[in-house]
Amino acid sequence: QILVADEVHQYKGKASDRGFAFHRLVSATKWQLALTGTFYGGKSTSIFWLMHRLRMDGVQQDFPYNGEKKWAARYGVLETRIYGGKNTDDDSNDFGTFNATRRRKVIVREKPGVSPAVLGRIIGNSIFLSLKDLGVALPPYKEEVALVQMGREQRRGIDGK
Repeated sequence: QILVADEVHQYKGKASDRGFAFHRLVSATKWQLALTGTFYGGKSTSIFWLMHRLRMDGVQQDFPYNGEKKWAARYGVLETRIYGGKNTDDDSNDFGTFNATRRRKVIVREKPGVSPAVLGRIIGNSIFLSLKDLGVALPPYKEEVALVQMGREQRRGIDGK
């Protein structure tokens, strides 16, 4: 009845196999505990499909599956560039040469950043803590270097002899 998934930031891709598998697991369980140390990836859409799949704070009701552009317009930072047409200083692309058709190209891209308003959708469904907050005694961390001598067969592959 409960799904415990670690490193869920790996399942946030819109059309990835991991994302689809995660969605099926979420749909098959009543409760979900999603763990990650890297929830946000820089752009607002980096959390959209994860929140959509986890049904966090009505995201599925407010945004369709392909609603990432609507999400980015509400919670992200968008850059709009207009080439040609009325709103630019470049008059060379205003009209077609033979038929006077106005030519204009609009490109909208999501830039890094997110609106603080997205916190309203995250806070009620999230817990922010560190390992220290758990009060569990962990074994001491140490790194050890082990030198391994290569045998004759491994050296033959490297130097070609």
